[in-house]
Amino acid sequence: MANTVILIPYKRKGNHLQLLLKSEFVPGWDAHPDLCGLLYTDAEGPLESAIIKSFKKESGILIEGNELIRLGVCALKRNSDHMLDLYAVDLSKRTEPVFDAEAKLIWAAEEQVVESIDAHLLAAYARLKFLLFS
Repeated sequence: MANTVILIPYKRKGNHLQLLLKSEFVPGWDAHPDLCGLLYTDAEGPLESAIIKSFKKESGILIEGNELIRLGVCALKRNSDHMLDLYAVDLSKRTEPVFDAEAKLIWAAEEQVVESIDAHLLAAYARLKFLLFS
């Protein structure tokens, strides 16, 4: 079975976060671009290696396995046994620019994040906030 992961890269600004998210049309949601977490699926191999490789390809930023913050799992959908692994990575001290050939990645303020209809993003965001600020 393929591993499915959501990654939320973030920058910490005092008591606030900015998240690197994807703005894209999601079929079946609505008629405008929505903010989504970075979703990766890999059929085989070590999960963390797949995250690193996929994030580098999508953003141009190379991260290391020890930078990944595991946030747990959540169900992909209510009537399924498939789970989604939740991860974050702190880019607060990183200075390299995001290289996004498709121009879909944006830095989003928390006010934008909480308006997202991506339930998996919201679950990962809530766990990250709890981890960092409690």
